[in-house]
Amino acid sequence: MRILVVNDDGLHAEGLHALSSAALALGQVVRVAPDRNCSGASQSLTLDRPVPIRRVNPSAWAVTGTPADCVHLAFAGALSTELHATLGGEPNLVLSGINHGENLGDDILYSGTVGAARVAALFGCPAVAVSAPAGMRSEQMSEGLTQVIQLIEQGLLSQGRLWNINLPATPLQGVRLTSLGRRWPSAPAESAIAPRGMAGWWVGAFGAPAQPTPDSDFAAVAQGYLSVTPLSMERHDTAVQTLAETWLQTGRLTQRVLEQQP
Repeated sequence: MRILVVNDDGLHAEGLHALSSAALALGQVVRVAPDRNCSGASQSLTLDRPVPIRRVNPSAWAVTGTPADCVHLAFAGALSTELHATLGGEPNLVLSGINHGENLGDDILYSGTVGAARVAALFGCPAVAVSAPAGMRSEQMSEGLTQVIQLIEQGLLSQGRLWNINLPATPLQGVRLTSLGRRWPSAPAESAIAPRGMAGWWVGAFGAPAQPTPDSDFAAVAQGYLSVTPLSMERHDTAVQTLAETWLQTGRLTQRVLEQQP
């Protein structure tokens, strides 16, 4: 395999190095990552300025941009030729992480780790986002990482294009295929006070899990299991479209417009 490893915590993050080292068991590895922490960047691209790229060593590049920038530049930008020459072809697997902090349920909407993996999938490349509890050291990640590599070797990627995997904080009990859980709304924003007065606001912390179902990613990691969640690239709500088409065909739209006339 020709593997591109990215993240949102920055090129020098411990999780990135742990994932890169484990990925060597699968094939050739290159790293392209932000030059700073970009947590919460989701799939955002840098569009208001040029994005500098710096080659740190023969197999690693630092990007002054977002995680999505890193993947975009790797497949359709200045880095594509260099990566092709280094790997002997275009990457055919993208691993994103290991994120410093879990990405469970609604977290995937904000996560730069998942965002980078999703951009890779948009380019047609299978991608896996991997996250671990905040504060987990690389030696603690090793058992879970071994399991992740085995899942890939055994053909997990052939079952789908985009996956979200979370390591548990406790000793690994096994693997569970999970669904995305939900969270309660975020906590209120908190004021940030500087020496000379009000400096702004800290965005509130994510809400707690909202009554996790037994098959959810929240429940799996809480019970010590590696959570493996297939994600869809579909953003079109076909169920609502069907309802809306029925609604339009009944003439209710015309009736509502008439009712609103003066």
